[in-house]
Order: sequence, then structure tokens, then C-alpha cells
Amino acid sequence: MAAGRAIAEAANAETAKERFRQQLRLASRSDHATAEDLFRKGNWSEGVAYLGRALEHDPENPAAAAHLWSALAYGTGTTEH
Repeated sequence: MAAGRAIAEAANAETAKERFRQQLRLASRSDHATAEDLFRKGNWSEGVAYLGRALEHDPENPAAAAHLWSALAYGTGTTEH
């Protein structure tokens, strides 16, 4: 009986961990979408910040990683005149 309970608790813990990972991936995609909107509006530094946060949530988000690299390599950044 105790072994069955331990197995069920371990399965519940794994399910909770997977749900948490899914939430982080969703947050990452949301931050990436926000960054794209900010870039379109000309808010380069805020867009870069959102891409960084997207990668904090999901370091394996290839779209956010590529977009961040591109923004840093080719973006204009903010300039003061």
C-alpha cells in the first residue's frame, strides 16, 4: 500500500514538473511575441530585454535565441542625438 502511494506521489510530482516546464515554454513564446511587437514599434532596448527574458524562461527556444542574436548583430539599438 505504501509503495503504491509513493509511486502515485512520484507520478504526480513528475506531472507537476512537466506542467511547470510547459508554462515556462508558453511564457517564453509570449515574451518573444512581445519583443517582436516592441521591435516593430521601434523600442529596440525593450525588445532585447523581452528576448532575454524569453530565453531565461526557456533557454532552448531557438526562435528567441536567433532573434536575439540577429537583434544584437544587426539591430540599430537606440541612439541619442
